[in-house]
Amino acid sequence: MFERSQPLSRYRFLIVEDEILQAHRLGVLIAEMGGSVAEISYGFEQAHHAISNVTFDCAILDVNLGGTLSFPLAEALDRKQIPFIFCTAYADAIDVYPRASQTGRVDKPVRPSHIRDALLTALGK
Repeated sequence: MFERSQPLSRYRFLIVEDEILQAHRLGVLIAEMGGSVAEISYGFEQAHHAISNVTFDCAILDVNLGGTLSFPLAEALDRKQIPFIFCTAYADAIDVYPRASQTGRVDKPVRPSHIRDALLTALGK
């Protein structure tokens, strides 16, 4: 499925996704690419806590977390200078985010190569 190289090795990721199966699928994809999952947050408050208390290199944010937009989480990541991407089925909603044009995005359903490329771009690789 992937090249033998592990493009995400040495990187730890925060996954913010309210759909449990989707969150775990993202975790599996990251592991298959050599990365590790620092934490999976299934809601806004849990993610806010993780951003403040968990060590990670990059985040994957679902835009819609049970009816709450994740943009304040994106702003918190920006303040901490932690790269992130959006992963969403609500592509048009991202346009509301002020830095939408500079932020990576992967549309659902997720393709492994799209996640890989978006994360590597966010990490500056």
